[in-house]
Amino acid sequence: MPKVSSHNKDMVSYAIQYKVAQVIANRYCITRVLRSDGGHQVLKVVDTSSERVKFVKAISRVKTREKEITGNLAWLRSRRTADGRHSQLLDHFCTGSMWFMVFDYPKATLRDILRSQDLLPLPMRHIREIACQIVNSVLSLHRQAIFHLDIKPENIEILDMNTVIESVYEGEGHFKEKSFLRCTRLSLVFLGDAGVALDQSAGSDQYRAPELVFGWVSKFRTDNFSIGCVLWELIVLRPLFAACEPGGIYARAKAHMYSAVFGPFTREMRQQIMHFNQGIFRTDSSEVDGLQDMPQNIKEFVATAPSLEDVIEDEELLEVLVCLTRLSPTDRLSLNSVLALNYFDQRL
Repeated sequence: MPKVSSHNKDMVSYAIQYKVAQVIANRYCITRVLRSDGGHQVLKVVDTSSERVKFVKAISRVKTREKEITGNLAWLRSRRTADGRHSQLLDHFCTGSMWFMVFDYPKATLRDILRSQDLLPLPMRHIREIACQIVNSVLSLHRQAIFHLDIKPENIEILDMNTVIESVYEGEGHFKEKSFLRCTRLSLVFLGDAGVALDQSAGSDQYRAPELVFGWVSKFRTDNFSIGCVLWELIVLRPLFAACEPGGIYARAKAHMYSAVFGPFTREMRQQIMHFNQGIFRTDSSEVDGLQDMPQNIKEFVATAPSLEDVIEDEELLEVLVCLTRLSPTDRLSLNSVLALNYFDQRL
C-alpha cells in the first residue's frame, strides 16, 4: 500500500482549516477538531440527516497523492479487513481540492474505561485480554506494511460496555459487590494512513515514541512503544509520562522524561538525536541539558518518576513492558515475539 508523501511541505496556503460549527457537504456539522496537521484533519461531526455522531477525515488532494487516497479507500472497503483493524468506512466524497472519508464514531473507548470508577481497577485477566487484542490488531496492520502511529486509549474502541456484578472477597469474611465488563472485545479506531505526516506531529503526546519526537523518519516498531504506554496506564491508572505542550523545548522536555523513566540514552541514540536536534544534551556529558528551563510539571515528573521495575512486580508483565518501550526502536521486540512471551502464554 502506498505510504504518505512528504512533498509540498512548504505549501502552507493549502493547510486545511475546518473549524467548529462549519458544515461539510450541507450535512456534517463539525463539533470538534480532533487532529489537524496541515495535510489532513480528523473531525468529530454530527450527521444532520441521521443525528448520529461520526468521524470525518478531511484530506488535502494538493498535499497527498491521489494514489495514496484511492489506495486507502480500496483497503478500507476490503472485506479482508473486517477484523477490528480499523473503523468502519461509511461514505466518501471529494471536491476539487479535498477528499472526505466518513466513519463510525466509537460508542465507548478504553478512555471511558479509565474514567470509570465503577470498573477500576480492571482485573489482571481483562488487562491481559485487552493487551493481547491490541497487539494482534496492530500486528495485523503491520503485516500489510501499514502503521497506526496513534495508539492511545481514545483510539481503542470497546465494543461491549455491558457489565456484570460479582462479589469480591475483601478479607476478614467481608465481600463487596463490584462491576466487571461482560467481555473485553475491542477494535482499533483507525481511519487509514493517507495524509498522515511522519514527523513530530504524528501520534499523541503522552504515547509518542522517541523517534517521532526527535525527528527521524522511522515507523519501525513505533506502534510498539505506544502499546507499552497504554498497557502501563491500564495497570497503574495514570499515563507513563506527564503531558508536554508543543513548542521550542518540546524535544528536550521529552528527553528529560524518557531518561527519567528508562535511564540514560545509549551513545548511538544520542548521536542520532543530535543529528536532528541541537541543544538536547550537555556538551561535556551524556546528560540531557536544561532541566531548569522546563515547566514545573516536567521538573516534578523528572524528580519523582519511578522506573518500570520500581512499580511492576509481576516479572512476566514487566518483561512485556520493557520489550515494548525500549528507547531505541531497534531494541524493541517485534509484536510477534511479544505475543510469544510467557505473559501471553497464560490461558485467557
